Amino acid sequence: MQLQHFQIKIFFQGPPPAMENFVPFFHKWIQESLTTELLLDVADYSHIEKGPGVLLIGHDHFYSVDTGLGKGSGFLTQQRTAAAQTGADSLRLCLKAAFRGARLVEEHLRLSFDTREMLLVVNDRLLASNTAEGFASLKQVTDPVLKALPSYQESQHVQGDPRQRLTARLSFSAPQTIAAMLAALE
Repeated sequence: MQLQHFQIKIFFQGPPPAMENFVPFFHKWIQESLTTELLLDVADYSHIEKGPGVLLIGHDHFYSVDTGLGKGSGFLTQQRTAAAQTGADSLRLCLKAAFRGARLVEEHLRLSFDTREMLLVVNDRLLASNTAEGFASLKQVTDPVLKALPSYQESQHVQGDPRQRLTARLSFSAPQTIAAMLAALE
């Protein structure tokens, strides 16, 4: 399975953060080149219920404060470009981008994350159907990468409407720091 477009959502710990703090933060991210990635623009969709919140648009990734997927608000990273040879490599790149972004959120906005659970969404409906068979195929691609993360336990299929994107809930036996998660992939 040649998957290339993943989304990773890392949930915030505690109450949802103030969306208005993310607009200047994402602009700072662009202006001060806080990452090596080409970043293009910031869009504020916080007025949309269960939407993307505030969105940082980059060439390779979208970063946002998402309130629509899963159990609450979180930092969502979406892989946009097909930058790797395999699905496992694409997932690894997306996880690294997500953890690097989350570290910036921790450092600059003083927010923390609940790393006991994350969401993984496959943004390729034609390649990965939201079925038990699609999930079994996804696990073959993702398990080798996810097993490198500290305290990784399992992924569970978030079943629902088969017309929706294939989604997995990633669970961890103990909370880890974002830095430890990133270090495990470096």
